[in-house]
Parts: sequence; C-alpha cells; structure tokens
Amino acid sequence: MPLLTEFSPREIADIHFYYGMCRGVARAARIAYIAAFPNRMQPSARNFQEVHRRFSNVGLGLAREHRQQADVIDTSIEEAVLNDVFADPTTSTRRLAARHALPLIRRPNLTIACAVVQCAVNIKNDPDMVRRATQQISVRALMCLQQHGDHFEHLMH
Repeated sequence: MPLLTEFSPREIADIHFYYGMCRGVARAARIAYIAAFPNRMQPSARNFQEVHRRFSNVGLGLAREHRQQADVIDTSIEEAVLNDVFADPTTSTRRLAARHALPLIRRPNLTIACAVVQCAVNIKNDPDMVRRATQQISVRALMCLQQHGDHFEHLMH
C-alpha cells in the first residue's frame, strides 16, 4: 500500500474526488481511478478511505462547526441502480439517471459508472453467477436468431 506522502497534491485531490463520486465505495473508486489514470501510481482502497478520513478530520481550513456532524452514506440509490444494471445490463445511463432521479452532468455520470463497476466486481466475485450466465449463452443466441434480433427476454421464462 503506497503512503499518502508519495502522492502529489493533484493526485490526492483526484483520489478524494473519485471516492466521493463513488459515494464512499473505496473498491469502486480505486477501479474508476485506475481506469482514468492508468499511468499514475495506483492507490489502494485504504488510501481512498484515509484521504477522506483526513479531509474529514482536518478539513481545508473550514470552521469547526461545519464539520461537527459526520457524513452518513445512503446506499439505497446505489443498490437500486446495481439491481437495475444486473437485471438489464443494456440499460442506458440516462434511463438509470431518470429512473432514480440522479442529476445528469456534462461529463459521464461517475456515480452510475462506479455503480456499474461495483456490479462488475460483484459478478466477478460470484462464480455461480458467471456459470449461470455462460450456461444461458447458447439458449439466448438461439432465441435471438429465432426472433430475428428482436426482443426475446420475455420468452426466457
């Protein structure tokens, strides 16, 4: 695990930015950070947590009264987005944002991107899910051909 003193101030700011955009999910923030900055030193998940903890405790010269209440992370939106992506991986980020009342910004919505990354991590760590998905590939391909490329998911049940 790299020490925080090994990172430049710009890298520390980016680490904190990605941690916030991924709503405090350090593993997802690490994956998104590495994807965005492949040539930089790769921070560990603990580095993301440590940077946030230090900013929360020390701050950037903010008045003490503004830092009294601890941040509470509400994961219900992330869980709902993950469930939607798991149910239909082809769902667009715009549709997800509209469905869950998430703001769209000019840049890709990193919160949704982090949710997708976290979902991919969950899939990677669940061998049974991968087995089920690969067993259905031939069935899905056949149904797709039978429907001439049209929607066929309703026939799967």
